[in-house]
Amino acid sequence: MNLVAIDTKHYSKVVRAFLNRFPGALVRLDKKTVDSDLEEWCTNRNLKSLRDFSVSLGDREILSFHDAPDKMMASEDQLSFIEDLAAQKMLRFRILHEQQD
Repeated sequence: MNLVAIDTKHYSKVVRAFLNRFPGALVRLDKKTVDSDLEEWCTNRNLKSLRDFSVSLGDREILSFHDAPDKMMASEDQLSFIEDLAAQKMLRFRILHEQQD
């Protein structure tokens, strides 16, 4: 499956949108499962301080980054939702195609 690169400076708004859309999703901050309220950790400042971030549904990640939030990626199966967020001017995106050998 292809990934979707997310281009935004509104990191916390994008994360909140995903969590509002998928309220049962599992969130990991620096590989630790989050058990606190969204308002406590979901800020641009906090997200910028993380090395690893992920939002998962079951065993599949739907939103994540490694190293910094400006490297945010989403699962391509979320493309219609990402297009909605882009229409709201919350983000820009591009599809990263897997290379075939």
